[in-house]
Amino acid sequence: SYFPDKRLLFAEVANCECQRQAESYVNDLPGDARPRDVLYGAGRQIIQFLTSEIGTNVIRMCTAESGRFPELGQRFYESGPGLVRNRLALYLAEFSQDELDAVLNGAVDMFMARYGV
Repeated sequence: SYFPDKRLLFAEVANCECQRQAESYVNDLPGDARPRDVLYGAGRQIIQFLTSEIGTNVIRMCTAESGRFPELGQRFYESGPGLVRNRLALYLAEFSQDELDAVLNGAVDMFMARYGV
């Protein structure tokens, strides 16, 4: 009775579930975790959500309704992926410039070893 149609009800349920899953990952993340573990955990959380039934339905709904209700996609992002992204940004902000440069150099070296000419 609080929602005028099923679409809005589903959008709110999806929003709550996205937020619950993102906060679950974010809150369980130890502050001293290694970068590999943090990035792996974030990737795993995203994959698990996107391949879940509710994740698939949220993406379908956002895609189907994006023309009429573009804010649905924005709400989805802010309630789930955006929360994880912001937490990862905070985690990475803890590194010194030298540590960030070492991580970046390692990533570039790995990319070039795999795909470089």
